[in-house]
Amino acid sequence: MSGRDHHRALKTEVVGRLNAGRAQMVLAALQAGKNDKWFTLHVNSTSFSTAGLQPTDWLAYLDFRRNNQCNFTESQRCYSREVPQEFDLQQFAAAFNAGFAYLEKGENGLQACGFMLPQPEGWGFYFGRSGDSERRRYHAVSGDGHMAMK
Repeated sequence: MSGRDHHRALKTEVVGRLNAGRAQMVLAALQAGKNDKWFTLHVNSTSFSTAGLQPTDWLAYLDFRRNNQCNFTESQRCYSREVPQEFDLQQFAAAFNAGFAYLEKGENGLQACGFMLPQPEGWGFYFGRSGDSERRRYHAVSGDGHMAMK
C-alpha cells in the first residue's frame, strides 16, 4: 500500500461505519483522479483502562498511523491505514476485538513472569500527547538470564 494521504482527496466517500465496542470504525473511499482511487480504514479508540496495553497500542502493532485531524470519525482523531477495496469492515471489527482480548490475556501471563510488552501509544491519544516511546520497566527481574550469584 502506498503512503498516500488518508484524509484528503478530490472526492471522499464513507463506504461503511460501525461502532465496534472499543472503537468507532469508518471505511472510506478516496479518489484523486479517474484511475486513482484507494480505500482507508479509520479507527477511533473509544475506551481505555488505567493499566496495561490500550486499544491504541494494538492499533500501532497493526501498523495504523495516528492522525489528529480526521474528517471521518466523530472525535476528529483516529488511527488509519490503507486497505484493499474488498475489505470487510464487520469481519475486521470482530477480529480486532478478539485479537485485542488475546493480546491482553498474553500480556497478563507475561507480566506474571516479569516481562512487559512495549506500549508504543499508551494513553497519549486519549490525553492529546504523543505516544509513550518507552513502556515502564519491571525491576523485580534483573540480570541477563545467564549469569547468577549461585
